[in-house]
Amino acid sequence: MLLQPAKRIHRRAKRGRVEAFQGSARHVDWQSRRHRQSWFGGLHLQMKMNRDTFTFDLAIDLKKSEEAKAMRIHKGDIIRFIGILNTWGSLLPISVDDGEIISQ
Repeated sequence: MLLQPAKRIHRRAKRGRVEAFQGSARHVDWQSRRHRQSWFGGLHLQMKMNRDTFTFDLAIDLKKSEEAKAMRIHKGDIIRFIGILNTWGSLLPISVDDGEIISQ
């Protein structure tokens, strides 16, 4: 089962969907627009899933093996990635761990 964050969903419905993942791997396969990237303690991408978001609404911690791919991504590029859903909040960004870039 994959979550679809681009769709507008009520906060309680989001919480229910994420809770359904508890105890499972919570794998996601999403597409998003790159906002910013950083290398503080690892390789992190900040992505914009909802175009109405002011800054970013998704934070991805990439695997170390993804550095070469990440260097080719520019602000505004749309990329497809996979990873493991870590958190899904209403106020804080969604976070994904062990991210891999599939296409850009």
